[in-house]
Amino acid sequence: PLTVYQINTKHRDEIRPRGIGRTRAFTMKDAYSFHATEDCLNETYTKMVDGYVRLFKRLGLECFPVNADNGTMGGSGSQEVMTISSEGDNEVGRCDKCGYSANLEVFPCEDPNLEVSTQKGKYKKVETPNAKTIDELVEFFGVDATKYAKSIVYKTDEGNLVVAVVRGDREVNEIKLRNILKVKSVELCPPEEIAKIGSYVGFVGPMGLNNAKIVCDYEVKYLKDFIIGANQINYHYVDVNVADLDDCLYADLRVAVAGDKHECGGKIDVVRAVELGHC
Repeated sequence: PLTVYQINTKHRDEIRPRGIGRTRAFTMKDAYSFHATEDCLNETYTKMVDGYVRLFKRLGLECFPVNADNGTMGGSGSQEVMTISSEGDNEVGRCDKCGYSANLEVFPCEDPNLEVSTQKGKYKKVETPNAKTIDELVEFFGVDATKYAKSIVYKTDEGNLVVAVVRGDREVNEIKLRNILKVKSVELCPPEEIAKIGSYVGFVGPMGLNNAKIVCDYEVKYLKDFIIGANQINYHYVDVNVADLDDCLYADLRVAVAGDKHECGGKIDVVRAVELGHC
């Protein structure tokens, strides 16, 4: 194999610069390798990751590789070398049973595989004055956040509007959404553009929208008699079931949290960490 590298000042147009690890200009070591075979590539990749771990351990840092998002570089997989720190700008999930580790940006969440409700048409529209957020709705209805399906509108780099739906107590994983859609980037849709799909900020719901692509997290598929936005200001639907929703794509869309189950049956621990290297 042939490997070339440089150590130089690098500029990267970070969307949200934060801390000293996510500035727009920084000193970086870049290396690129060229191979005749896949086996050769895999051997060198492993050496690179191991090299990072050895290097940082010599500097007195306890570090470990975790699975990570490939980003705009593409490829079949990548790993970040992390060190645990309360000041870290990354969150890492680790399974307490099998040891699997990944950046929370890509940590997989399992499909619960529960019973799906086939009931349809039971829902009704309820006036909800000044209740937009999940916290406000919890106070208004007096039911737990897990009884809501939260809908957030995103705009892709291609200009398409997409509605991402997660359970009320969950957060949309924008990296997973981007990968599901196979686009370069997604960002929150400006309020004035949400009208294109026939809805309003704070009252978006996955029922009765105009030509909108809807992506729901696996957990939404198993909700029963839940609450969604009615796509009308100051109104929500109650007692909704998944059979009532517009056509949806169900996928792993949520951010993993501590206590979630991993596919092996273990539980996820979450720690803050600093990225030291990325292969």
